[in-house]
Amino acid sequence: MDGVPKPHVVDRDATDLAPALTVAPGSGPFHIKGLVLHGLLEYVTQNVPGGPARVIDGIADPLIREYMKRSFLAASRYDIIPFLHTLAAAANVLCMPTSRFVAEHGAWQAERDVSGVYRLLLKVASPETVAKRLGLAWARYFDFAHLDVLSVTPGCVVLGVRQMPAVLVPWYKIAARAAGDTIIRLAGATDIKVGFTHLEPDGESAGFPLRRFELRRTWAHTKELAR
Repeated sequence: MDGVPKPHVVDRDATDLAPALTVAPGSGPFHIKGLVLHGLLEYVTQNVPGGPARVIDGIADPLIREYMKRSFLAASRYDIIPFLHTLAAAANVLCMPTSRFVAEHGAWQAERDVSGVYRLLLKVASPETVAKRLGLAWARYFDFAHLDVLSVTPGCVVLGVRQMPAVLVPWYKIAARAAGDTIIRLAGATDIKVGFTHLEPDGESAGFPLRRFELRRTWAHTKELAR
């Protein structure tokens, strides 16, 4: 709308996983499914002394603190920025880098959500078959960015990431790597390696610059290493 200043956002350093607020908590344009928030609170309960209450009390921004005290519905979608600040606060309680906490939670969440019949399917599916569905898995949890499977060959998948908010790229690179690695490892992959191409401009959304890049994941099969 004319006359309304756009948020001032720049590409953030790879260690900056909790972007500053530009709008009130809950009003951001990029959303995460409540299922992930439930998972984070469960993970914090199990792994962080003092649990969610201590972590939320440790969030520096009082507006985000209050926002995170609300109840979250698993099927609803919520502003992702408060979620990132909660990750940082949890890491602070544990005296570990936020990047490490993000990776450990991402791997745990992926394994938690792949349960029951899906876990059985992973045991009979190949890593290549699973890799073809990584874009669909992303859309289950987030309403921003697009992941396209550009190619799948034995031991390799290339994903095209489009319209990723620049402020979320550092978080994405860590969380998506941890979750994706976990899923294909359950399907029998090992010796997994991940690389990213350089970021390129890809338009904007709600005044936030977007980026595009590619992710290349390679692996060996467990049976191959056993030879």
